[in-house]
Amino acid sequence: MQLTYVTISNYRSITSAYKIDLSNLTVLLGKNNEGKTNIIRAIKLGMDILQNIDMFYPKKRLVRRFGYEWHLDYPLSLQNARKEDKSTAIRFDFNLTPVETQELYGKIGSNINGALSIYISIGQANSVSVTVPKRGKNAKSISGKIIEICEYINQHFMIQYIPAVRSESDAYGVIMDLVEYELSDIMDEEYRKSLEYISGKQQELLNSLADKVKQPLKKFLPQVKEVSLYIPSRNINYSSRYIGRRDVNFDINDGVRTSLSNKGDGVKSLATIALLSQLSSRKERLIIIDEPENHLHPEAVRYINTVVQDLAKNNQVLISTHSPIFVNRVQVSSNIIVDKGNAYPAKRVDEIRNVLGVICSDNLIYADYVIVVEGPSDRELIVKMLNSNEKLSKAFKNNLIAVINIGGTNNLLPEVYALQRYCCNYLIILDYDGAGKTKANEIKNNLSVPDENIRYFMKPNKKDTELEDLYNPEVYCDYLRKKGIDINNAIFKNQAKKWSDKIVEIASGVGIDFSKAMENEVKKYIGELVPGFEKEFFTEHGYGVLCGILSKIEKDARCLI
Repeated sequence: MQLTYVTISNYRSITSAYKIDLSNLTVLLGKNNEGKTNIIRAIKLGMDILQNIDMFYPKKRLVRRFGYEWHLDYPLSLQNARKEDKSTAIRFDFNLTPVETQELYGKIGSNINGALSIYISIGQANSVSVTVPKRGKNAKSISGKIIEICEYINQHFMIQYIPAVRSESDAYGVIMDLVEYELSDIMDEEYRKSLEYISGKQQELLNSLADKVKQPLKKFLPQVKEVSLYIPSRNINYSSRYIGRRDVNFDINDGVRTSLSNKGDGVKSLATIALLSQLSSRKERLIIIDEPENHLHPEAVRYINTVVQDLAKNNQVLISTHSPIFVNRVQVSSNIIVDKGNAYPAKRVDEIRNVLGVICSDNLIYADYVIVVEGPSDRELIVKMLNSNEKLSKAFKNNLIAVINIGGTNNLLPEVYALQRYCCNYLIILDYDGAGKTKANEIKNNLSVPDENIRYFMKPNKKDTELEDLYNPEVYCDYLRKKGIDINNAIFKNQAKKWSDKIVEIASGVGIDFSKAMENEVKKYIGELVPGFEKEFFTEHGYGVLCGILSKIEKDARCLI
């Protein structure tokens, strides 16, 4: 079960947020006080109502318990308007698997065809109505089964919410909520029979969670020696199958053992999200994180982004942010812009930059997709590859795709940092040699660049490779011979060395100083000998590698073409 769309109307500053598409990773973007957090609160309010549906029937007026007051939460500007319906509305659209569809049919006796919509309306008297907006003769009977439907949703779907302000009480409360949920999964027979077994099982799980949380904390706080999650013996609650959230202590030993409540906001924030990343769930879940960058050092923010990306592989994740690091660069429409009471998917990266206040100083940065290469000959080939594809060629000519020659791997780190700052989707293409591999590891460790953003000019079973290793030697053998370098020998056939090292060895054997300047000149000319991206100019494997890179570019830039 997945929550595919959310529609919100007339809740605080949000007058209309129609069918927000919740992909695996959805990012809410907007300036301060535009309503990002209100969208999150509305989703949380709606799920709270569904999870406590029995409280609203037949009473229907207990919504204050969940933080809603019509005179405060219905838009003030509309309260005196001449309209009959003055209600806050929240609609959830779920997608069910075939098995779930059949199970629900068994409970309610009506077929929902895999798509289930729930409509929540909160009126002026704080009265709550929950219905299934379905047309036809079965519509009324289905809404009459709303308690059974909500119970089924609650069995298969949940929301985990981390608020933006992770103060002492907020951070500690969220952590305890998460721990409490994890502990609630211990339900075997022995556990129910033995009080000692309860305590032991709980502590065993807490120890495991503490060990998992220690690693990300230690990355940013090297002095951390130990993380402890434990239940004080005086607070063990034997009347419940799991502990209450205030019954767990969270201590960090960084030279002095201290409670998390006495740590700084950055540590609390990092600990909260790190713990969330380690918790499993037996239900489908939507994880909501409000401003995950709060209180964190930029390096820690990049780490949290990797956590969010990992969570999005197996969960739905919704975040609100002011940081370009969290922008979904692959699927631009998954970035939802919240502005003047409305919410809508971004169509272009320019819209995202404007919302975030990103100032671009040159036209190159305005490209939505940037390909980073080491040198001019690399750039020349990539441009030819783009021009071999009609759609990519058009995007390149319209400056939607840019190819940047960074002049050597030493410039890779600052270039990638800038691309992240300017919200660009990017692909890095490097030689598969010592320098390329070292710098690739550097940007992965320091900037959290995922592996899928890096490609190499490489050959199988070869330690070091560069672009020229992929060319058909027949293209340039006559040119090199005129320069006194004959590649028809055993040295050139040696697969253990990369192309430039072999050329240097051959040249030195005949008294030619193959300097760096000469190497650049030769590589540039060889690139010019290849008029286009045709198979005949490359080795069989080399052409396959380049086609794979071109397919990767086409996939990444699909929203531009």
